[in-house]
Amino acid sequence: MLNKFPPEILQNIFQELVEHGNKTLKIQQQFYHDLYNCLFVNHYWFSNAIILLWQNTLRTFYKKNFITSKILINTYISSLSKESKEILYKENIIDSKQKSIITLCNYGSLLKNLNFTELYNKLIYWMLIMEEKQFDIEILEKIDPDMIVAYHANDIISERNRNLVYKELFKLFTTNSTNLKYQLKLRDNMKSIGIITNYSHLKNLSISLLLNLETLECHTNVPTKVYKDLSQLISTIDRMKIKFNNDKENEELINFISGLKKIKIMKIEIYQFNNYNYYSKIIENSLNITSNYQIVIPSNIYIPINFSMIFNKIIGLEIHDSINSIDIVKSWNEFEFLPFITKLKFSSNSLIEIDLELYSNIIKKTNKNLIELSISISDGFFHNSENLFNTISTYCPKLKTLDLKIKRKILFHIPLIFQSCMNLKKINLDIKDDKDITKLIYYIGKVIPKNLKYFFIYQDDVNWDIKCFNTFLNFCENNSIKNLLIKYKYKKSCGNRNEYKKIIWKFVNRGVLNRYSNIKKI
Repeated sequence: MLNKFPPEILQNIFQELVEHGNKTLKIQQQFYHDLYNCLFVNHYWFSNAIILLWQNTLRTFYKKNFITSKILINTYISSLSKESKEILYKENIIDSKQKSIITLCNYGSLLKNLNFTELYNKLIYWMLIMEEKQFDIEILEKIDPDMIVAYHANDIISERNRNLVYKELFKLFTTNSTNLKYQLKLRDNMKSIGIITNYSHLKNLSISLLLNLETLECHTNVPTKVYKDLSQLISTIDRMKIKFNNDKENEELINFISGLKKIKIMKIEIYQFNNYNYYSKIIENSLNITSNYQIVIPSNIYIPINFSMIFNKIIGLEIHDSINSIDIVKSWNEFEFLPFITKLKFSSNSLIEIDLELYSNIIKKTNKNLIELSISISDGFFHNSENLFNTISTYCPKLKTLDLKIKRKILFHIPLIFQSCMNLKKINLDIKDDKDITKLIYYIGKVIPKNLKYFFIYQDDVNWDIKCFNTFLNFCENNSIKNLLIKYKYKKSCGNRNEYKKIIWKFVNRGVLNRYSNIKKI
C-alpha cells in the first residue's frame, strides 16, 4: 500500500517519525535503527528512507565516535569521484580496495547540514582508526572526545593527509548537494592539555562562490590567521556568536566582520569590560551589516557609552547578577532602549539583600514585548517578589517561555501569571528546596493556559502528592490542554515512580499529554 504513495508523501511520513524520534536520545537511537531497517523493504522504500538517514550525518555522536566515524567517512570516501580517489590513493591515504568501491548511491549529495567542525572531528577519529594498530580502540572510546580532538588537531604528521581528505570531501558535498546549510564553531578547548591552535583545514577549500553560513560561533582567543582564511570562504552569516574570552584585540576578526555582506543576528557575550575600544570596533564594523543584536552582559559593570549606537537593534538581553552589583543594576533603569528587548535573563546568587523592584522596573521598560523571561532567585535574601510577579503578569502579555529557578513559596505567584500570560507555551520550574508542592500545584492546574506545550519541573525529592498529580492532569483536560509535554525530574529515589507513570500513560491515551512525557531520576 505504501508503495503507491508518491515519494513526497512517503518522505513526509518518514519525516514525522524523525521529528518524534528526536524528542529524546533513547528514542532517537531506536528510531534510526527502525528507519535503517526500512532500507531493506524494497528499492522504493530504500530510495526514500536513505534521504532522511543521510541528510544530517555530520552531527555530534553520543557514543562510539570512532567506530561510527570510520564507517561514515569510509562511505563518503567511496562516494568520491574517480579523480578525488586517485589523489588520495597516490598519497597512500586510501588503498586499492577503497579506491575501487562503488556505492549504491551518491551519499554526499544527500547531505543537507554541513558542520565544518564535526567533519573535522570525525576525520581525526577516522585517521586514528586507520592507525588502529597503534591505539587501543576500547580505551579511546572511554576518553573524552574533546581531549582527543584537541591533542591530535595539532599533530603536524597527520595534518597534511587529514586536510587533503577534508578538501576532497568538501568538494563532494558542495558539488553534489543542493540547499546546503553550513555551520562552524571556532572555540578554545578548555581541557588541561591546552587549546586547538591549528585550523589549517579551512584553507584553500575548493569553491567558486562565497558561502552563506547558517551559524558561526567563535571565541576571541582563536588564532588570528583563522579569520583571514574565513574571509576567503564566507560572505554572509545568519547567526553569529562572539564570546569574549579575553580583551586582547584580534584585528583579523574585526577585518573579517567588516568584509561580510550581512549578519542577520549577532550575539555578543561579554563577561568583563576592560577594553572598551575593542568592543566598540566590533560594533562599529557590524552596524551596517546586521539588524539585530543579542547581548549577554554582567550587571557588575556599567554599560559603556558606545553601546548607545546599537540600542535600537538589541532584540535579546541577558543580565547576569553578582555579589556587588546592586548599584549597577540600578543603572540599567536609566536606559530607554529596553522596549526593543524580547528576551531577558536575570540570575542572582548574592548573599546580600536584593530589592526585586529593580528587576520589575526593567521589565516595565520592555513595553510589553518580552517573549522569553528567565529568573533565578533561588539563593540570598529578596524583597518585593510579589511585586515582581505582579509586574510579569501585567507587562508580559506576549510571554511564551518562562524559566524560573525559585524556592517553593514563589510558586504561589504562578497562577497569577497563567491567568494573564495566555500565550505561554513553555514553563520550566526548578524548585530549590524539598518542601511539598502539592497545594500550590493544585492551584496552578486550575488556571493552566490551553496554549501551554511544555511543562517541566525539577526537584531533588518527588514531593507532589500522587492524587494531586492526577487532579492536576484532570484540570489540564478540563482546560482543553492537548499534547502537553510534561517532565518531572528528580535526584533522590522515588518509591512510587511507577504509579506516576501509570497516571501519565492514562492521560497520554486521552490525548492530554504528549507520549514523551515522563517522570525520571537525573
